[in-house]
Amino acid sequence: MENEVIGLIAGISGEILTEKLHKKGKRVALIEGKPGESGEETADFVCRADLRQVDKIDSFFKEMGVKKVVIGTGHILALELSKDLDERGYLLSNDPAASLLAKDKIRYKEALMAQGINTPKFIRISPREAMPDTKKIIDYLGLPCVVKSSVDKVLPQKANNVDELDAAILEILGKDSTVLVEEFVRGVDVTVPVLVKKTGAEAIIISYYSKAQECHLKGFTSNDSRRESLTPEMETEVKKYCEQVALKTGMKGLCRIDSMIVPDNMSCRIYILEANSVMVTGIHENQMEYGRFFLEREGVDFAEILIATAMDKFEDYR
Repeated sequence: MENEVIGLIAGISGEILTEKLHKKGKRVALIEGKPGESGEETADFVCRADLRQVDKIDSFFKEMGVKKVVIGTGHILALELSKDLDERGYLLSNDPAASLLAKDKIRYKEALMAQGINTPKFIRISPREAMPDTKKIIDYLGLPCVVKSSVDKVLPQKANNVDELDAAILEILGKDSTVLVEEFVRGVDVTVPVLVKKTGAEAIIISYYSKAQECHLKGFTSNDSRRESLTPEMETEVKKYCEQVALKTGMKGLCRIDSMIVPDNMSCRIYILEANSVMVTGIHENQMEYGRFFLEREGVDFAEILIATAMDKFEDYR
């Protein structure tokens, strides 16, 4: 539909996704969380709002005639907003339920285990619980181990000893977040963008991206992942595995699955670490490996894919 107004919630991906929507002949109604956010200068209409202000955003979209909304960021507030907008009748580029499942690291790992998908062992610690017995954690997971906030309130960190483990747990509990303490697996870090459409899933490429190294996560060293490439046969095995992970956990559109691969002779052991239900396509220092520059070098335009897939999904609603 010519001059149709599409709602966009995209964070750092706002500018590139606005550009792609304009090329499709669409106008863009952008929600920005702060002044000067990506896309502010190029979007046709802009509303500055806290993403928890559902009524304000709903009123803005209605005023602009928006019926379809592209979610271009995996921020927890954007995913919660997508659920609210879905309930109010908007057509969304993502699947809110699957997005919120993937965002909760513990629920997601439980879903993986229920599907027989390999993921590192873990223990959960609720903010309502007393400080756990560290010895029991170490007996089950060993040292080192990885400590995460279940919903990304604190960046993951590696605990190499008892003191670091105690400090990491207390830091996350202090943010009123459930703690995920995970078995540390040393292998080859990879991230796999997967496109899920009604016809099936396609793993597009393998990126040898280490979040721990690129983001300088606390406690990790350069020796914590094996900086090597997999054989072509192993890459094919990993791609097929990630396709099944995306399908079995209900992903829709363009997602990204992070894995740790342990080569074993001619095959490999695949550990699924986490998934991002919305693949970031904007430029950010932590996204360079799969952001615009990396994608242009590889000849794959993920922003284009994200928008094309969203448009196809919107057409299916008609």
